[in-house]
Amino acid sequence: MNNTTFYEEELSSTDMQHLYEKERLIRTEISTIAGLLLKSEVNMAYPGEAVLSQLTEDVNSSLAILHSAMYSGDRDGEYNNKMIKESVFYSGESAYDFQYLDMAEEKYAKDNSWFLEYMGFSCSEMISVGRCVESIIGRQVSDFLRRGLGVFNEGLLKAYELSIDSIATETGLISSKVKTIVDLFSSQKLSNENFFDMSSFNVYNARPIICVDNTYFCFSAYSLAQSIYETPFFWMNNDKKYKSISAEHRGQFVEDYVFRKMISVFGARNVFKNVFIVNDNNETLGEIWSCPR
Repeated sequence: MNNTTFYEEELSSTDMQHLYEKERLIRTEISTIAGLLLKSEVNMAYPGEAVLSQLTEDVNSSLAILHSAMYSGDRDGEYNNKMIKESVFYSGESAYDFQYLDMAEEKYAKDNSWFLEYMGFSCSEMISVGRCVESIIGRQVSDFLRRGLGVFNEGLLKAYELSIDSIATETGLISSKVKTIVDLFSSQKLSNENFFDMSSFNVYNARPIICVDNTYFCFSAYSLAQSIYETPFFWMNNDKKYKSISAEHRGQFVEDYVFRKMISVFGARNVFKNVFIVNDNNETLGEIWSCPR
């Protein structure tokens, strides 16, 4: 909730100042909390404002302890693993959520036939669901906050709830297809038993929609956008016949994307593609996908 910014008429630096306060939870911290939640039974019953306030304080204290613990490890050879882990966990994000969705559409464009045959939906349909979820959650959270009920109010949870029918209506897709897509990015109770530390796989990162008793909640639309960009690669990687094709498509995507971005900066006449590095004996030492002059 403290990732939400309100402003009137024009957005100013003052409106965004709270986003840089140490008390604000970042995505990796939210993912860790959600990941721990999925290790056990999930109780969505409202405990009351006093209990909820105390739970919030306890979570914040636990996250502070976690941060301190990252400095307590030992060096491994020449690398200070504790510092590396801390800097990665608390680093900035790689992209905006809309960029993840835009890039996903291009990243998987060549795999659309595989999506249709094996998943039952197209790449663009998957991305449209992601954009719709982000829009719905944004509107619901904004509507809740405008009511001025406070963040410990019982109605807050409802602001993060998703309706399959609402998504179907807004995207124009049939409900069964929407449910298929949402379920692929959904996790449930007791589904994260192997999440023991920051190096462990956290199922929440791959499936950031939480499903409890057939009700869906999305607490981080950003995490969903990132998952839509990253997770389908692993679906295709499990298809032994398609694995090599998928890998080739990933390489083509990265090469073409970087090439276009370099052209936008240096100009088409100053960027070269597939540059081979050779020595005096005309032996190829390597290749550079895109190289500015």
